[in-house]
Amino acid sequence: MLLGTCAAVAICRVIAPRNIVMVGLATMSPVAIILAGVAALACLSALARDRARWAPWMLAISGGFMVLHLVWFAPAVVGGQPPRPPGATPVRVMSINMLGGRADAGQIVEVARRADVDILVALEITDGGLRNLRDADISRLLPYRYGAAAPSPAGTMVFLRERAGPVVQLATSLGGLSLTTAVRGLPVRIVAAHPASPADFARWRSDLHAVAEAAATTSADLVIGDLNATVDTRPLRDLMARGGYRDGAELANIGWEPTFPANGVRRRLGIPIPAILPIDHVLVRADGGADRVRLVGIRDTDHAGVIADVWIPATGRG
Repeated sequence: MLLGTCAAVAICRVIAPRNIVMVGLATMSPVAIILAGVAALACLSALARDRARWAPWMLAISGGFMVLHLVWFAPAVVGGQPPRPPGATPVRVMSINMLGGRADAGQIVEVARRADVDILVALEITDGGLRNLRDADISRLLPYRYGAAAPSPAGTMVFLRERAGPVVQLATSLGGLSLTTAVRGLPVRIVAAHPASPADFARWRSDLHAVAEAAATTSADLVIGDLNATVDTRPLRDLMARGGYRDGAELANIGWEPTFPANGVRRRLGIPIPAILPIDHVLVRADGGADRVRLVGIRDTDHAGVIADVWIPATGRG
């Protein structure tokens, strides 16, 4: 049973998913390390008891699955990043899903102020959520905003220190946009995105493809938002490979830090579901890096906020 699950997870991680079940299995890749380890211990116990003929083979298979899933997970802990060149632009980014505008706007602004962020991406921002952010003086910290508030969950907005250049709406179902702004005098190209949940599998796959198209077309430096996918899902890895991106969390080696569901907002049988999925991301172009990524708890939303200290090389930039 355990080995069958490990095999299913490995297959679903490698191939393009065809339904939400395959997506769910792919996201279990880090858990499969533990499952394979338990299977290996069971085989060792069988060997110690009665030298079962099947045990050595099953032990080898268990060990193989454990190594495979460890290799896939290892970059999150020990992955390297390019050397930081002179003149690289440091950028501090924050992303938060506001859960239909219900997130504590005052806390969001306070966290952004204390972190001194250059870019704030707010997903699921409604008219009420925007009004609350304005009441909390978001405009004093980040005076320029782009995108649109909308009935949950379709609103996506980007708050900036400097004016943005051409702003293009993404062809996604829950909002999203690409734009160029200036950070410390150098241009930074951003894609802010919120693909549909894989519960609507066709839209999820189409939205991730649209985000990949936008990022590749604009040569975006950063792809930021609730991407509703972990790096163990093939469509997100395809997006990253196409545009040459790496996950900021991996670059900063923060390990397994799930962002959803947070704060016990979601429950089953009255029991709060713990955070199990790292689906909120700051993706960085291949020649960039991330010095630090941390999660912050924001009240009244089911996502953790993500704050990333990234850098982008200045070479070849206008």
